[in-house]
Amino acid sequence: MYDVIHISGNIVPSKDEQKNGDIYIHPVSDKEGQAAIKGRHSNYGYSGNYWAEIFDGEKWRHLKLHTLVSNTHYDSQQEKKDVEEQIKYEVSKLKFRQVTKPKDSRQYFELL
Repeated sequence: MYDVIHISGNIVPSKDEQKNGDIYIHPVSDKEGQAAIKGRHSNYGYSGNYWAEIFDGEKWRHLKLHTLVSNTHYDSQQEKKDVEEQIKYEVSKLKFRQVTKPKDSRQYFELL
């Protein structure tokens, strides 16, 4: 059986504010970004991807954000805010759509 969550279209600023279907996004440095930080040579920032979780009414669930939006990657800190704004815009257009957890997935939800 699949678990299904209806997307609210809202991206919340913290996990403390949640309603069923709300999405929380957060940046995560990729391998190159982590190397830049570790080597202290990140003059223009560092690269990474946005990850997401969706609230199912009881707890936060991992969400395959790349199945919802066109881009989750940023090459530098200067690009990060633009990517975040584009994600917010695209998620807002998905209000009332559904995400599901496929049988072969133990954690991640994706667009139905």
